[in-house]
Amino acid sequence: RATFPDVVFRVINDLQGHDDALFTLVVRDFDARGDALMPPTKGATEIPSSQPAYLSQSQTLLFKFDISTALFVNYFDSHSNLWEPFLLKPWELHFHGSRTEDTASPPKRCSTFFDIKSHPCHVSF
Repeated sequence: RATFPDVVFRVINDLQGHDDALFTLVVRDFDARGDALMPPTKGATEIPSSQPAYLSQSQTLLFKFDISTALFVNYFDSHSNLWEPFLLKPWELHFHGSRTEDTASPPKRCSTFFDIKSHPCHVSF
């Protein structure tokens, strides 16, 4: 699990040596959690210790994760010399992913799912 209250990314234009601020992206309330499992498959043999574990075909990676965050974006108005909001409301995003064994089919197969939920993005011009 990983949680970050606020992470700020600021992009600055330094092409002409003026250090002009362009925009700021704030990732707020970032929360990520997940699990991973590598169960051995039936008939798997022990791999020699001289070979790296990732070369083994006897394991399948199973996982699930959830990520939630809200984004704030401000741009720098060089005429007023102030930061102005680019997004009127925080843009909330939720990501979910999983890879599980499908027990309904006779040969066990893995199913992978990814889901992205995005709330409306309200942009100011």
